[in-house]
Amino acid sequence: NSSGNLSNCVFSGNFATTNGGGFFASSGLTVRNTLLSSNEATFGGGGYNGMNGNMVNCVMISNRATNSGGAIFHSPVPFQVSSNNIIMGNWAGINGGGL
Repeated sequence: NSSGNLSNCVFSGNFATTNGGGFFASSGLTVRNTLLSSNEATFGGGGYNGMNGNMVNCVMISNRATNSGGAIFHSPVPFQVSSNNIIMGNWAGINGGGL
């Protein structure tokens, strides 16, 4: 497993046919002070964040997943959506419009 950071980024209007419209990380990504807006994918419209991921001070708005995780899809656990996040107006076809 590896880890990384995304800070002070904007992911908007992106598309992935499978995982993570805005971003994809298989494990250990911390996302801080980032906007995820109007992205789309099958799993994780805004992003796909795997094991030991964390979201801090992020805005996730108007993202779409045709399957699960409108704003963010996370698998497997543990995954943290820590503090000061705004999650609104996201949509998923099956599970978790927000997460």
